[in-house]
Amino acid sequence: MPGSRTILVLKRDGTAEPFDEGKLCGCMLRAMRAGDDDAHIGQALAHAVGYYLLRRQTRCISTGAILEMALTVLRVAGLGQAATQLERRHAARLSMRGRLRLHHDNGVCTAWSKQWLVQQGCTRLGLGPSTARILAAQVEQTLTKGRCWQISRSDVIAELSRAAEAYGLLPVQSVQTAPGQP
Repeated sequence: MPGSRTILVLKRDGTAEPFDEGKLCGCMLRAMRAGDDDAHIGQALAHAVGYYLLRRQTRCISTGAILEMALTVLRVAGLGQAATQLERRHAARLSMRGRLRLHHDNGVCTAWSKQWLVQQGCTRLGLGPSTARILAAQVEQTLTKGRCWQISRSDVIAELSRAAEAYGLLPVQSVQTAPGQP
């Protein structure tokens, strides 16, 4: 966008990240259950939110406010069912995250943090933040499908590694041969 500047989104865990129209678009498209033919609708709605934030000269905004804006643009666009679906998904995700507990090797148990897993993907696996976020969401879904509410930290990291490996995102390990062997 002409004259654009970074708008920070303040997340529930206290971290901040730049506003991402693509991420908002994907969120709304999933709620709309839209296919590739309808991608332009989600893009236009996400752009409208981004444009509004720029016009208001917003520097920081909470994820809750972004959610409310997404719900509003969906309803104004006549997509009330998608707005309802988005609200339900959000409530279910918050409930799930409130129940999920992470057990550390030292015996400490902490609340689940998807951001923690994203950071692990970036630092341990060398993934980019967007890729790590996508894989962290997949791991989160995998964990909660089995209703496994308490899981060890090492098992979560192993699950993240399996997800990255399934997409060919881990570096290829060189095979060492014994001296004198081809």
